[in-house]
Amino acid sequence: GLAGLWIGADFLIKGSKNIAEHFGISHFLIGLAFISIGTSIPEIAVSIAGGLERLAGLETSGIVVGNKIGSALSQITLLFGILAFLVPLRIKKEVVFKQGGFLIASVLLVFALASDGFLSPLDGFIALGAYFCYYVYLWSNHIQHKKGRPITLRLLENIVYAITGIGLVLLTSNIVVKNGISFAESLGVSQSLVGILLIGLGTGLPELSVALASFKHKAMGISIGDLIGSNICDLLLALGAGTIISGFLVEPSILWFDLPVLLAFCVITLSFLYR
Repeated sequence: GLAGLWIGADFLIKGSKNIAEHFGISHFLIGLAFISIGTSIPEIAVSIAGGLERLAGLETSGIVVGNKIGSALSQITLLFGILAFLVPLRIKKEVVFKQGGFLIASVLLVFALASDGFLSPLDGFIALGAYFCYYVYLWSNHIQHKKGRPITLRLLENIVYAITGIGLVLLTSNIVVKNGISFAESLGVSQSLVGILLIGLGTGLPELSVALASFKHKAMGISIGDLIGSNICDLLLALGAGTIISGFLVEPSILWFDLPVLLAFCVITLSFLYR
């Protein structure tokens, strides 16, 4: 699983970097708008599955909502910290201001929608609508309007690289999580510890793999874009996709502790990047 994870991330970054350069798109944008959705597919799948199971009578609210908040927390702290240890992260101040503003607005929107203790299907549509507007803004304002080169076999090859990379990253991250759980249980580790540590790490494996592969290919903009974009995607697209199915209960501890903590760490990390 780990071997496939590294190979998949390498394919993904190699293909995406060449596609971005072919069309005159910045590395940051390709991470923000493309790779971020690919690495958030596990969270999207968990959200949809949780919505369907709740519709069938099984309560899944804590797992679904907690997974999104926990995933965003680990990315904005642990993964950004690992990246900063590897190489100084540099990004234009105006980009940090705009994209960071969208990230903070996403946290505040989720807080506002969940303030009554319940995310309704209508709230899910609002979250998805907000993500759609954000995505349209990305493509209309951040593409470098250069004349692209004609379609070539080399471009098609890079597209195959990128798609194959996403598939391998997603598939092998699930393999790592499932076998990691079995391994931990065989050692007699408690279920709660397995859930907090291994599942938490598992949801961050795709982003971590992309981050390290970005460092290898000297395309750190892809990883920075992926981490910011993935957080926005988790909070709006992934959570909204499940919420429109059945709605989710939001525990007071998530509303009054976890979300404010996430907001605080977003502000701290973005202030570091802004400098």
